[in-house]
Amino acid sequence: MSDVEKAVNILNHEISRLSGIMSENELKIKRLWKAKSNIENDQEELIHHQKKVYKPEFSSNTWAGRHASKHLNILDRINRSYKQIANNQVEDVIDAIESKIKQLESENHHLMSSVISKRRELSGLRN
Repeated sequence: MSDVEKAVNILNHEISRLSGIMSENELKIKRLWKAKSNIENDQEELIHHQKKVYKPEFSSNTWAGRHASKHLNILDRINRSYKQIANNQVEDVIDAIESKIKQLESENHHLMSSVISKRRELSGLRN
């Protein structure tokens, strides 16, 4: 096998390897987009159900006294937890997913540049 044939084989192998990485990244990106969409839907549902924390409504006519006050304090803590989860924690997860998508897309852009470069090199060797 000549040096040119060896170089061609090496370049073909490298192009194949890089293409495989790009394909894997594309699958990851698709899964991340789907996960992000599911999380956003769940976030909307969580926010929608947050309103139910204070249902049924209590008033001084329906319930009063120390136990009513204690119960309302518990409901307030539950409501704050809902807000913390729905607004902060879920947004942090969504931001992390978006960051990973951008990272993978950037990686694929660089990999594609390498593939194009290697194909040019391969074309030069064949001519």
